[in-house]
Parts: sequence; structure tokens; C-alpha cells
Amino acid sequence: MNIPTHIDIPVSRMEGDSGEVLLCRLEDLPANARVPGPARDDLFVRLADVQRTRHMLVVSASMRPCHDVDCVAAYVADDGTNINWDRDCIGHAAAIGVFAIRQGFIHRERLPREGTFAVRIWQQNVRKTIIVHVPVADNAVEGVRVELVDPVATPRPGTGSIFPTGNAVDRFDLPGFDTVSATLIDIGTPTMLVDIADSGASGAGGAGAELTRVLRAAGAARMGRASPIPRIVYVSAPRAFVAADGAHVAGCDVDLCAWGAVPDLLESAPDVVTIGIGAGIPGTVVNRKMESVARNTIRVGYPEGIVSVVASVRCMDGEWIVTRVLLRGSARALSENIVRLLNQAG
Repeated sequence: MNIPTHIDIPVSRMEGDSGEVLLCRLEDLPANARVPGPARDDLFVRLADVQRTRHMLVVSASMRPCHDVDCVAAYVADDGTNINWDRDCIGHAAAIGVFAIRQGFIHRERLPREGTFAVRIWQQNVRKTIIVHVPVADNAVEGVRVELVDPVATPRPGTGSIFPTGNAVDRFDLPGFDTVSATLIDIGTPTMLVDIADSGASGAGGAGAELTRVLRAAGAARMGRASPIPRIVYVSAPRAFVAADGAHVAGCDVDLCAWGAVPDLLESAPDVVTIGIGAGIPGTVVNRKMESVARNTIRVGYPEGIVSVVASVRCMDGEWIVTRVLLRGSARALSENIVRLLNQAG
């Protein structure tokens, strides 16, 4: 029997809230790569190398009741060899919704000529639902609203379902730095919300790589997990700043400012979701910055501009529960093409 010398995989490259991502249909993958295992890992490491990307999504028609598509997110580490399948899809939810419609996962008769269509996505990685409300005009996608349903990861016994340490605020005595206050939240990706005022820095990027490195190590130890390394998000009181596109943002137009750890930018959707959750819980670093804000919608100033988020949280039996998060998402198709890989079995 002749073994094909190459594999052709149709892919779509899209740009969303967390940067570029490569999407493909499960049915377009070789049979041995449609299930978890070394063959799938090897295929996606090679795909990431050829396409010069680290974020990839595999989308398939959902067999789960009341859902349209299933999605699995893959992230290839900086070394280009290790791949992580445990990440959530929040940062690329808008892209998944648009992809699902354009690739025919939603029957055309279900799509309205005007208004929005709610694409229900099941995240197989973290076993959570995302509803992406895609505005549709004559079947042309123009914008997206993302709704996270019960977004919190599996609760950790004795620590509550949101805070890995059980505390709204943790304080870190770091060698060479002042005591730093941070709120540690885990809704799929462990994140540290850090009060920039504690660091002695005055603005975005001013915290420094050394503080970030020490904080990450201390946060990972406090959370009791070595991997994945927690993300760092610095927050401050509202201030004027210039966005990445050159637009001037006034301090009165935002409720607080946030940016990712040096040299990273804020990973918009996942980090803003975490900020929104923290804003609604008394005592967190974010909530302290929001004491004078009397609204449900939080306007976050971040390097790319302004993003709004609404988080519904409530306390039950001493534990804070997140029931729903709403935020604006974006998705833009960049390219659709066939990627040809050599068949290593050939």
C-alpha cells in the first residue's frame, strides 16, 4: 500500500482579542491526530513551526446537548517543542464564533438576516461553556459579544472556587522590593492582579522584569503549583495614557488602568475577565481601586485602548461564585489556506 508523502490541512488564521490564532476543523486532521496523544502533539508542534504561531484551536461539531461546537485550545511553548492542551479559549472566543459560522457548523437556515446569533461553544479543555453573540447582517459577520457561563475552574477544596490561596489579598515580602499586595485568581489560567503602587514604579512597564520574575516565582509557590506559571497583571488608579494606535485616553474615561508584565502586553480577554471578577469582590486589589465606582460595567484602560467588562458574582456559604461574565470581543479573518506537511510515516 502506498503511503501519502504529505498531509494537507486546511487552516484559517484570525486575529482576535489575544492576538493571532490558527483554527482548523477536527475532521480535516489525520485520523491519528484527532485524539489526544503523541501523534496529535507532534502534528501541532510542526504546524506551529511552519505557520509561525503558538496559539491554535481545533473546532468540531458538538455532540453535547444545547451546544454548537466543541473546541480544544493548544499553546506551543517558547522552546517550540512542548505543547499545552490545558488552556481555556476565552481570548479567542470571538474568533471561534466567527469560524463556526463561516465554516458551516451553523446551518444557514438558523442564521438571521439581521440581529445576532448565539454560538454556544463547549471548551473541552476546561469543561466550560462560552456563548458568543455574533452580529449578523445578510450573513456577514461584523462584531462580537462574548458571554462566559460559570467561568470558574474546578474548585479547590478548602480554598474557595476563585482564590487559590483562599485570600482576597496576599502580601509578598520580596527581597529588594517593598511588600507587594496581589490578588491571586484562577478561572482556568492562574493570574496575579498586582497593585503597581506597591512596587514603587509609576507607570506601565515601570515595574521591571526583575520584580515580575520574583513575583511569578512567589505567586506560583503560594498557589502550590509550579505550572503553568501565573500571569502578572499590574493595576493602577485611572490615568491618562496614549493607546497603541496613538489615541489619547483621558483618565476620566476609564475606571482603572491595567497592563501585562514586562515585556508582555495585557492579554485582553482573559485578563480583563479576571479584572472584572476581582472588581466585584470586596477586599481585592481591584475592588480597592474601584471603591468610588457605582456601576456594574467596568471600563479598563489597557495598552490597546479601552475595554468594558461586566461580571456577576455572589457569595454563597462563604465562597464567592461567578455566574456570568460579559465583554466585547473582536475577530478578523486574516487568511485561509492549505498547509502541507511532510508525512513522517512516508
